[in-house]
Amino acid sequence: MRDWEKIVAVLDEDAGEIAKKTAEWREEKGFETSWDNFAEKLMLVVTEVSEVNEGADAAILSFQSISNARNSDMLKTHADALTKHVDNYVEEWIDVMVRVMDLAGSCNIPVAVNPRSLADETDTQLEVVLVQYSHERSREVVRLLSKGMEVFRDIVLEDDEGVVKPQDWHHVDEMSQWLSAVLGIAAGGVNDLGRSWKNEYARKMITNEGRKPKHGRQR
Repeated sequence: MRDWEKIVAVLDEDAGEIAKKTAEWREEKGFETSWDNFAEKLMLVVTEVSEVNEGADAAILSFQSISNARNSDMLKTHADALTKHVDNYVEEWIDVMVRVMDLAGSCNIPVAVNPRSLADETDTQLEVVLVQYSHERSREVVRLLSKGMEVFRDIVLEDDEGVVKPQDWHHVDEMSQWLSAVLGIAAGGVNDLGRSWKNEYARKMITNEGRKPKHGRQR
């Protein structure tokens, strides 16, 4: 098992090593990521973003339920639900990062992680951060992924043997910029909640390492 805490701890802006290790983990689990299914994998990142939104909406609803709680038992129930939904929200952003890291590591696309904070120093309340910024982040990620899809169409070329491969490394550099931007937004979404994206990424991958390889449809 890889030492994810160590791998993530030494990560600076350059995320090449963590992308490589993430791709190794994916391959060991029996899944495939390559230029052949790159577009499909980009769309799977979009599905993760939709789950980010679901987590944010559930957390916001819990905030509203807490304010309307009529007794201590209801307050505790809604507070516990809030903790669960916030944890899910954070985990879904990490899932976004895992999928992007796998794409980068599998297709040799250089990426960097520069967490992008949307909350300013006065935004200390969890509810404010979620309400004001969660969907803004999601919309930006979807926009970036759409740009990435446009770039992808300019990148790939099928050779005589039917193998899809990059035809223009200039466009690969452009894809690097889009994927790095997605990573920065996702990492910022975690950090803005007072969590460390590095710690959360390591925790997620430690859990993933312990899972058995899946069978059936691989994605």
